Amino acid sequence: MKVALIFLGGSSTQNVCFWPSYKRCNAGYDHDFILVHRNFIGVEQSSLGIPQNIFIENKLDKHGNDVPHRAFGGYRHYYKKYKGKYDLFVFISDDVVIRRDNWLRDIVSVLGNNNKLGFGASQIFHEQVGSYPSHLRAPFWFAKDEALSKAKWEFNSDHVGEVSIGDQLTATGFFGVQIGSKLDLAYDSLDLNSTHITCILENKFFNYKNYTDKFTDDEFLIFERLVDNMSISDIKNMEIVSPLPNVKRPQNCFFDLEPFDGLIYRPSYHIAEANANVKEILSGIYIYEKNSD
Repeated sequence: MKVALIFLGGSSTQNVCFWPSYKRCNAGYDHDFILVHRNFIGVEQSSLGIPQNIFIENKLDKHGNDVPHRAFGGYRHYYKKYKGKYDLFVFISDDVVIRRDNWLRDIVSVLGNNNKLGFGASQIFHEQVGSYPSHLRAPFWFAKDEALSKAKWEFNSDHVGEVSIGDQLTATGFFGVQIGSKLDLAYDSLDLNSTHITCILENKFFNYKNYTDKFTDDEFLIFERLVDNMSISDIKNMEIVSPLPNVKRPQNCFFDLEPFDGLIYRPSYHIAEANANVKEILSGIYIYEKNSD
């Protein structure tokens, strides 16, 4: 599988979040690197010496105009420029911290295991959390070219792009999955400044990680193991409270946040059920069993 990373490096945040983690964590799979900058703001020259094939793209035109619709506008613009040249595209923002070795190898392995598995993210949220519809979080997601090339890519803002791309990819006939537990693949843990529900989840179970340390193989399936060894009443009582005023109630660590490796993007469940082995890990929560197809 030929892979390209489309990286949006628009600010100096990349030198605190993305680049240190990218250099620290072995991707485990060869890839080309499409670095999208904004007049090289925040891009250290040392970043340009990475061993992969690197392609440099300025998100600002010669008049200083930006590609519209921020991050998702950039994802769309540069995907369309490079589409058909790669089998898999990984979309990354500069505030992402990568959290494991072989992170790209794991993405390729999972998506390459089933022809109808076409997309995914390190974080999938469903509609019961907050006021948003089911969506893939924008800072770190990925999809096969076959699915991306059929998607409409219709949105008129960065936010609409984030909350609609999962459904647009589902409409092309593919299902999607979460890889990792929302914590142990990659996410924007530092830029969120500990206020996002994912950071609170990490702090509850891994407060020694400092939102940056690598996860080990032994930690990858911690939530599945916890569920296997807890009573249903214990599971229902496992809650965390967000400090954000718009989050009106405690969030259940398992039923609300669903931090399970292989979590199926719920609007695409009908495709997964027809084309893959799925497992109900808790009531109404299904994961893709990647080793069983």
